[in-house]
Amino acid sequence: MTLLHLIVAILVWRPGGGSPRPIRYAAGFFALTSAQVALGLAHMTALHVPVGVLMFGLSVLQLVRIWTGRRAHGAAAPSTVGRADGVTSEESTPAGQI
Repeated sequence: MTLLHLIVAILVWRPGGGSPRPIRYAAGFFALTSAQVALGLAHMTALHVPVGVLMFGLSVLQLVRIWTGRRAHGAAAPSTVGRADGVTSEESTPAGQI
């Protein structure tokens, strides 16, 4: 699953023109997952558990960043979706017809 996450992050960045920032997170999470598997197979519980807790914490942190970023970004800018001229919905609605 983490390899798929990394591939999707690369595809969103390269052909999609998105930000390369999610690639760093996906690559780091892939590395942590690989280390987690290796530590678990080696029965190194003293490192396996802290790495798992770190992965959980980083996942929650990333979720909070995405959730608050979308909400703050979505509330700040009016929608221009579907308009080729880039006019916002507030600009195109005549006064009194809302």
